[in-house]
Amino acid sequence: MKKLILVVAISLGLTGCASVQLGSTRIEDPQVSSQLVEQKADKKAVYIALGQPHDVLYENQKQQKGLSEWVYYSAKMETSGASLIPFVGLVAAGVNTETTKITYFFNAKERLYKTKQDAFNTYTNSWSAMSQDASAKENDKKAGRVEKEMKKLGLPFDSNRAQEMVGIEIFTEEEIR
Repeated sequence: MKKLILVVAISLGLTGCASVQLGSTRIEDPQVSSQLVEQKADKKAVYIALGQPHDVLYENQKQQKGLSEWVYYSAKMETSGASLIPFVGLVAAGVNTETTKITYFFNAKERLYKTKQDAFNTYTNSWSAMSQDASAKENDKKAGRVEKEMKKLGLPFDSNRAQEMVGIEIFTEEEIR
């Protein structure tokens, strides 16, 4: 019994160190964000500072005014300690995720006029995430919107980066668009 407790304790300690980083860590860098001054920075400046966005939104009512949004994500995922407990891990396996979402709002002249940052801390059960992930991949339209925007601006489009955050909504409790 003591050996089992020791093995579980060591496993939990090791799992706490195992993490995966997705998205752009640059969005959380104060030096980068200080370069993006509202009313001065444009889409190309944001692209140069942060790279290709993970999503581009043109909502119908905003499109008439020419408003758009570029969305960037950064997600740090860490395996839940329960994942490595024998038998318990089969049911309780999951991921603790810290997600940062930054949205840059642009006016009709493609100038940055507002920035919004959201933070999400979620636990997602592995079984639930797998079923949601399959649905997300079918319904996610982010890559197409980003590709269209990059072509419009004459900027390079990276399809791998566009696919990187497919289904991120699982960890932000937002709807997939």
